[in-house]
Amino acid sequence: MSYTPLANVLKRNLRDLRKYIIRDYNEIEELQSSVKDSKIFIQKSQNKIESEVVNFLTKIKPNFRIIKDLEINTQDFWLINIIDSNLNFARANDNFGINISLFEKNLIITNLFYNPLKDEVFYYEKVTGAFKNETRIRVSNKKKKEESLVSIYNYKDDSSLIYEGIIKKKFSENNFSLIESGSCYSDLSNLSCGKVDCCVIINPPKKLIIEAGLMISSTGGDFKAIELKDTKIFIAGNKFVDKIVTEMVEKSLN
Repeated sequence: MSYTPLANVLKRNLRDLRKYIIRDYNEIEELQSSVKDSKIFIQKSQNKIESEVVNFLTKIKPNFRIIKDLEINTQDFWLINIIDSNLNFARANDNFGINISLFEKNLIITNLFYNPLKDEVFYYEKVTGAFKNETRIRVSNKKKKEESLVSIYNYKDDSSLIYEGIIKKKFSENNFSLIESGSCYSDLSNLSCGKVDCCVIINPPKKLIIEAGLMISSTGGDFKAIELKDTKIFIAGNKFVDKIVTEMVEKSLN
């Protein structure tokens, strides 16, 4: 099954930006061992990417607002995260990308994550399902913790650092293999195509939970948000590993 017309337009416009992003990425990579301060160059690069994305999204749906965080009185809008993660991009680590979501009547319709270095397009839609480039994707079918990979990401604050330590200790005691990419959307994309089996996200913002819900539900996975007094733990995965991890995390935090 092929992409929808909207997906094709988004994919084409993002790939038009690819050569400029790679050019800047290569420059940033060279600056890692330089005494020059790269902050100004990195900021200019990010501003350029954002300007181009805003420009083509405006052309696609002129009456839709383009925002970076959820707003109470906004119903029809694009929600964008230009570089996830900023730190990975600034350090020339290839785990980063551009995330775009389309909301209509305050409901998420479409999500797209594009890694320009790897030229990977992850596209999620309620009706048509999920694709990586031209291939339909689903979560993995792994059942045993010994053969499972779990990613962990923390939107850090003081309380979440404590929970991160507790959770990592529990994973180690139960012989789970943990990975940390530094990019939450990269982790979710890898989950959606079966490269990892579960994602644990500590202290996620509301917009991330909504976007992740579409990404995981459209690829056959399960997810749950564990509410604590001072933070929230979001767990998503295939139905087997997700259940094991959720029970383990809930017990470790009680």
